[in-house]
Amino acid sequence: MVTGGGLAGLRTVEDCARAAMRARSTLIGSESRPPYDRPPLSKQLMKGEVDDTSLRTELASLGADVRLGERAEQLGDGVVVTDRGEHAFDRLVIATGARPVALQGPGRQRFLRTIDEALELRETLVPGARLVMSAPGGSVRS
Repeated sequence: MVTGGGLAGLRTVEDCARAAMRARSTLIGSESRPPYDRPPLSKQLMKGEVDDTSLRTELASLGADVRLGERAEQLGDGVVVTDRGEHAFDRLVIATGARPVALQGPGRQRFLRTIDEALELRETLVPGARLVMSAPGGSVRS
């Protein structure tokens, strides 16, 4: 079982399929979109060059039970509890990534972590708008 529907989760399921594992894999991802590549979100998608960075893997061909839009909430003894139920596992890979860190202080903050956030941000950016960006590692640019 893999929790995390991003690139790391997808690659893990692909590797399991290539290794011809006897057990069927389950991929649980909280987003309703299929796994996608994140780096283009801040580059090609923000420039309007692409509208989707989904990885075009045929999920069905991997023999995985793909559960998109299902959020893993708790880990028990051999069980992952989600917002939709419980899933037993023999082996578990947690590939959920990290959460963005909000800066202290007043003012609206937006995060660029998902396709939907990138599309929303792209719509709000207009020529002449003032923008401050905080990059990984805590540096701030304006």
